[in-house]
Amino acid sequence: MYRFKLEKGFTLIELLIVISIIALAGSIVLPNMWKQLDASKASAEKQQLIKLVNFTKTKSYFTNQTFIIELSGKHVKVLNSKGETQKSILFNNLTCEEAKVTLSKKSNLKEIYLDCLYLDKSISVEI
Repeated sequence: MYRFKLEKGFTLIELLIVISIIALAGSIVLPNMWKQLDASKASAEKQQLIKLVNFTKTKSYFTNQTFIIELSGKHVKVLNSKGETQKSILFNNLTCEEAKVTLSKKSNLKEIYLDCLYLDKSISVEI
């Protein structure tokens, strides 16, 4: 008489069904995850620009020096009154229009608006 052994494990069909469910879920989730990643990179570069301008405004006020912030494409430079570079940042994805902002203790700039592009999407940076 033959006795059947109870075999433990999953059948091939069960494994294929689980793999197809995981693949389907991944195809739905991954595009949204990439959009969120791009949005967080844009936000980080925008915040870095805002912090640089705010720091320069504060430093010019308390040291009574004049600073010039030059924006050209992906490159941002902070120059002192002698034209020496104090800080330089190269952004990966943020592109700003060409602009010069002069900051001194006497300049009473409450708000600064910069038009920038992030991966061909227009964003406005308010400082």
